[in-house]
Amino acid sequence: MTPMHEIMTDSIGIFNQKYIDMGANSQRKYPNEAAIRFLAENFLHIPTELRSEIRILDLVCGSGSNLWVYEREGFEAHGIDGSLNGLLIAKKVVASFLFTGSKTHLTNANLVSLPYQESTFNAAVDVVTLQHLNQNEGHQALSEIYRALRSGGKLFSFRLSQGSGIYTKLRQSASWLDEFTVANIPDGLPLADNGPTAFWSVDHANQELTAIGFINIKITKSSRTYKDSEIIEYLEINAMKA
Repeated sequence: MTPMHEIMTDSIGIFNQKYIDMGANSQRKYPNEAAIRFLAENFLHIPTELRSEIRILDLVCGSGSNLWVYEREGFEAHGIDGSLNGLLIAKKVVASFLFTGSKTHLTNANLVSLPYQESTFNAAVDVVTLQHLNQNEGHQALSEIYRALRSGGKLFSFRLSQGSGIYTKLRQSASWLDEFTVANIPDGLPLADNGPTAFWSVDHANQELTAIGFINIKITKSSRTYKDSEIIEYLEINAMKA
């Protein structure tokens, strides 16, 4: 079994190289639609004049595409990334927002050891980041997220589901790090060459989150078609710290 810190380093290194090679174009330009729904359902009812007290943590901010909507709506946005090259790109993207009194903070950190005190954030948002941790890392990261959330704080996670068509193909031929995590999706399949990639079921997501202490867990599924043939299914996970 590959040591946990080596898997984390591999994953960060892969995306760091993408930032070097492609810059901001290595990541999406606009916020994830499901993350916007999460924000709208949970926080946009808050009066504008009170939103600056709401802290939202973007779990690996990449090029900063999700940060835009948090700051645009007046929340205090925090983004972390293990890649310094990624943070440099995010810094330029955030500077381009041109909002008065920017409340976006960027920090070099990894998910399994968050540099924040307990009960710091009202929300933590993951868009296809936690899926690149193996089972042990993922549990540790969720525990850290739980610690950093305030009581009543919300978690949103958008990640790959075992309902994806490629999951069955990978089970037959790929190298697996644990029951849920493939070492790498090979060329020729959607989402290839992003390093360790985990596929969760609804039951497993419920078990993991419940074991850590999350309550009010709600999970829905959404799917996309890649290359006109491959169906990729995602879990949209909403949960709350007790």
